[in-house]
Order: sequence, then C-alpha cells, then structure tokens
Amino acid sequence: MSERLKIEHLYKVFTDKQERALAMLNAGKNKSEVQETLGQVVGLDDVSLSVPSGSMYMIMRLSGSGKSTLVRCINRLNEPSAGKILLDDEDICTLDEAGLRDVRRNRISMVFQHFALLPNRRVIENVEFGLKLRGMSAGDQRKRAEEVLSVVGLARWA
Repeated sequence: MSERLKIEHLYKVFTDKQERALAMLNAGKNKSEVQETLGQVVGLDDVSLSVPSGSMYMIMRLSGSGKSTLVRCINRLNEPSAGKILLDDEDICTLDEAGLRDVRRNRISMVFQHFALLPNRRVIENVEFGLKLRGMSAGDQRKRAEEVLSVVGLARWA
C-alpha cells in the first residue's frame, strides 16, 4: 500500500530565530531545556509518521502535546521550522501560495476544534456546503455528500 501522507523529521519552534533551538534539539536536548535556555517554545520535536492511501488516522495525546500544531503544520497554517511533509510524494513545505491554495482546496482539509454546523441547514446541506463553494453541480454535491455521510456512519442523520 502506498503512502498518501509522509512526515519526516518535522519540527516547529515558535520563534523567528529558530536555528539555536533546532541545534539544541538535534544535540539531544528536550523542549524543556530549549525553553529554559532560550525562552523558545518547541511545538513539535522530530515528528515522523506515514499514513497509507485509503487509511483514516486519528492523533490522540494529552492537551498541549502538539496535536493542533501538527495539523496546522500539515496544512501550513503554521510554517514548519524543519522537516518534510510529503503529500503524494510532493513536499508541500516547498509550495508557493498558488500551489498551497490548490492543496488546501482539493487535497487536504481540517475541521477546527470549535466549529459549528450552519443552524439553518440540514446535516447533508452542511456537508454539501464546501462542494458548493468549489462550484460542483447540485446533483454531484448531493451524491458526494451522501457517500461521505455513509462512510462515516452518519447517513441516517442526513
């Protein structure tokens, strides 16, 4: 099975001067030591993982462990400090604005932690909403929304 998403040695240090922090991490120091020495917060420290095509993964950890930072780096709402994020073997860390916009529109997406359905729409209409914004025909929107709701076990709530 081929890998759809592969993350290699991903780091995120929340500073515009991350070189010293990255050097400390690469020398074996931990995030607490970096923060104590430099006053810089390490959000991700050498994360590597892969997700095979056709798979669905969930990331679970304690609060403050970097889950949101990881997701925000994958879609580049946060720029990684170092490492690679390969989507279908393309390093999305190297994409320009147009390439990144295409990836966000067509290949990856995320749901924010605190989100809400549009209260004036049925569940299926909420699912169709993003497809409508993409310009998909109404019939294709409905078909795709029904497929997705079925896959995640929510068809009866459509």
